[in-house]
Amino acid sequence: MTALAQLARPGWFGQYYPFTAMGNLCFSDGPEWWMGTGTVLSVLIVVCPDGGYDVWPYNPYPCIPADAEPQLSTNSAAEALTEAQRILQSPGPS
Repeated sequence: MTALAQLARPGWFGQYYPFTAMGNLCFSDGPEWWMGTGTVLSVLIVVCPDGGYDVWPYNPYPCIPADAEPQLSTNSAAEALTEAQRILQSPGPS
């Protein structure tokens, strides 16, 4: 988690508010999303037991669907953040 936080803070993700949920790195667009001053973004990064990262195109609330697959599995924190950024910059479903 430390490698992710160190890479995210000065980069593109610096405009958002990181938080953890059940050991996953999540982001919101406001400092107190739980009080209604922000929205949780639809991406989360799971730090896997083997030290790798899974990037999911889902908001952590509610849970990830049971039949879902991660968008990317990687051993690189930088690749995980790049994929998370790509997901957030992609247009939503039409």
